Amino acid sequence: KCGLHRRMDLKKHHLSECLYFICKCTLGCGQSFPRRDLSRHKKLCPNGRAKCEQCSQSVRRKDLPHHTEHICPKSKVYCFAGCKGKMVREQLGGHILSNLGPHLSSLVMHVQMREQENKQLTARVDEQHRMLGELQATVEELKSKLGAHEAAAAAAAAADEDEDEEDEDEDEDEDE
Repeated sequence: KCGLHRRMDLKKHHLSECLYFICKCTLGCGQSFPRRDLSRHKKLCPNGRAKCEQCSQSVRRKDLPHHTEHICPKSKVYCFAGCKGKMVREQLGGHILSNLGPHLSSLVMHVQMREQENKQLTARVDEQHRMLGELQATVEELKSKLGAHEAAAAAAAAADEDEDEEDEDEDEDEDE
């Protein structure tokens, strides 16, 4: 494809210069492509470096979403202490400390609400366990009744067979 025809230079050309030679990504992503596409690939490679738009830190391209969401000091975050304030991550610690009283009150209220929800859920679970016990007792009672009916039906069927055999014996005796 490249148009070089001299045999002596062919190997050297392909290994170091040929734009059509298939090579692996030098950044370690494992992709292979013609050398001519190397510079374009490096701009898009997940292992390539990219600059965080918030803090300008150089981060691997594939790690950029994690960096932005969990690490970047300039990313906007919500206060997790209950006030729902929004600020850059690097200001969060100071915000929490300077508003400690309201944050603690909010957290205490949050814990009390969760305790109340927990009590309600525990009561529901207890009621469901009680109902399950009743259903299991009903099933056992029905199984017992079914067993008694099946036994009675089997006895009646056996009695009918005995009667039929006696009738057949009597009919044979009369024929003799």
